[in-house]
Amino acid sequence: MNYLFILVLGAVCLYLYAMLGMENPAAGAEAELGAAFWPRAVLVLLIIMLAVNFVLDWRRMKRVGLGIAGSFDIGEFLESRPFAGMILVACLVVGLPYVGFLPACFVFLIAGGILVGEKRPVVLFLFSLAVTVVLYVLFQGLLGVNLPGGENVFGDFSRQCAALLGLLMGGGGSV
Repeated sequence: MNYLFILVLGAVCLYLYAMLGMENPAAGAEAELGAAFWPRAVLVLLIIMLAVNFVLDWRRMKRVGLGIAGSFDIGEFLESRPFAGMILVACLVVGLPYVGFLPACFVFLIAGGILVGEKRPVVLFLFSLAVTVVLYVLFQGLLGVNLPGGENVFGDFSRQCAALLGLLMGGGGSV
């Protein structure tokens, strides 16, 4: 079952890679990377990691003596950490436009830390805060990517956090 998942995900990645390659760059912009560069770079890394995972899984299954299907138990999968991680990422994707990048990223990193077994609340808080700030500065500040600001109360909170970060960085912050 794991092989099927890897193959389907790999096929989707290859399809997306090809679709991103169909973009026509603006005339006279040979020096620019273009909008498709970073997504294609991420897809290439994902495809490489899928291939490595496929080979490692194949070796492990061969060593244990299981067939290509392995021993898949749907109940065990639904109670596993990878499935909980998938649900966590799905919640992030659905909630990001409404909550905004800064609070969503912070909560996602805390939940992810708890999921992987971190038990020290101070470490969880500081790590999540640091990674959120670094990602915000990298994407919003250096790369100029517009990050979701959120709506209603979350939007106000996110804008206040961004303004505070902008003041700390020496410029005007905005989400």
